[in-house]
Amino acid sequence: MGLGLKISVVININNQYEQESLRNPISYCRIIRKFVRSRYKYYFQIVFNGVPPIKTNSKTNEIK
Repeated sequence: MGLGLKISVVININNQYEQESLRNPISYCRIIRKFVRSRYKYYFQIVFNGVPPIKTNSKTNEIK
């Protein structure tokens, strides 16, 4: 059930962690408002179902 809000998303196609995360179904989304440097900034946060992928260091390919 959407309210008609459309938000464009910027995805780094070279980031393997982002690609693997987006394969999981979305549990819920929320908009977070923070007061930064005397003005409000808005952030869109997505929460996914499932197990998160393992993060690796892109420079050395080591698991964090």
